[in-house]
Amino acid sequence: MHHANVWDPTVRKTITERLSWIKDIQWGSHLRCFIDPLGNETHMLNSTENLRQYTPHINADFRRWLKNKYRTLSALQKSWKIEVSDFAEAARLIPLRVNDSLWLCDPDSGRIHKSSLSKSIAWIDYNDMIRDTFAAYSDDFAVQIKSLVNVPVVNKLVGAVGTKLHISRKYLGFDGIGYEVYLNHGQPLAGHGGAARAAAEAASHTMWKIGTEVGHSAKVGNEDVKFFKSEAAVKNLARELSTTGIQGFYFFGFDLRPNNMWKNHNFHDFPAGLQWVKDIKAKYADGTTLASPSSFVYPGGYTWWWWTTRWKSLYDYDCNEFPLSVKISGNEWASNTDVLPENFKRVIVNCPNPPFSLKYAEDINRLIKENKNMIYVGFRNDLGVIQELDRFFTADKITFDDGSVAQVLNSMPGTKTLATHNGKPWAIKSGNMVIMTRTPTQVRKNNPAPHGHGLKYLNREWIK
Repeated sequence: MHHANVWDPTVRKTITERLSWIKDIQWGSHLRCFIDPLGNETHMLNSTENLRQYTPHINADFRRWLKNKYRTLSALQKSWKIEVSDFAEAARLIPLRVNDSLWLCDPDSGRIHKSSLSKSIAWIDYNDMIRDTFAAYSDDFAVQIKSLVNVPVVNKLVGAVGTKLHISRKYLGFDGIGYEVYLNHGQPLAGHGGAARAAAEAASHTMWKIGTEVGHSAKVGNEDVKFFKSEAAVKNLARELSTTGIQGFYFFGFDLRPNNMWKNHNFHDFPAGLQWVKDIKAKYADGTTLASPSSFVYPGGYTWWWWTTRWKSLYDYDCNEFPLSVKISGNEWASNTDVLPENFKRVIVNCPNPPFSLKYAEDINRLIKENKNMIYVGFRNDLGVIQELDRFFTADKITFDDGSVAQVLNSMPGTKTLATHNGKPWAIKSGNMVIMTRTPTQVRKNNPAPHGHGLKYLNREWIK
């Protein structure tokens, strides 16, 4: 697993002792930040994300987390759709799917509870808990480090979705999010750049945004390119990242050893590259950036370098149909996140299916009630769960000649019809909310929808 077992007090003590050396170093005036003190590129993706991590310490934290969320056992039972005996038992349960049935199993007692695959949020709660508690311990370590030496603590984010794992909730917790962005990963703001911005802006205090690992290729050998292919390539990348509010760059890797492995990544021996970096430093040295408005895709999508299995391990579908952050227009990107910051220009919402609709209904209802600038894209399949949104939907569908499908909307007083087919609305506007239900034909199988897939039929004139 690519994270420390911080739930175990013995492991926490070992980490504390391992970090104690920092108090004995004369750091000087040029130490900018302390990066990834708990381990390089900590994450919960791939083999970790579909695993029910199970230790007495994790289960104890889960019990406390559930008690804090639900307060009463009856509230938990209603949400999980089981008659569990207490919070401690709930914190031990492991989900098991058999055909279309969900069972929650207690390894200690042998008890098995039949639940509801579409109505229980037990697995959703576990995923929230394991990330919430890790982030809280990460904050604690940052506080400890800064009690020894006064330097900012930055955690790198390597995923393509902003998650609770990288969101600081504590005063004096970790201070920044590190971007890992390589051009060979594709559009920088579609993946890690967008996720890093989302996580930084969802924190409870102002966060630094640092380009902690920026380069042409993450592959050893740099695809036979020395540093970057051209001056334009590195400067365009710096400009794009600056639109997210980034406040500093480390271009991978300057002078790494062994040289036979990293020589193409290094640029200490590349005069042209040194000049390019000097130009970038001069341009952004005063902290002034080209920061574009913050827009978001919410709830978060389902990809990293590989397609994630956090939800597909149990359900037949993902939380939404947006695998990555998505470009809206111009410099405006919607950054993909599981945690929506308080302030933003606009948010793209897609939440078609249960049980995710149960988790996010309160947040989506609040966005509509507060008349936030929101675009809902796609279907709603369990109508009535997200009440403020679902009143605009019917159960009827339209199939177009190109194979795309739309869900028919209600034309209600106070709404503006934006698009119809044979008199049936599939795009409307109500206040600051646009609903656009027409979506391309989905050929998913085990692969995600193409990047930007969901916005194919969105007329940008509707959102000006």
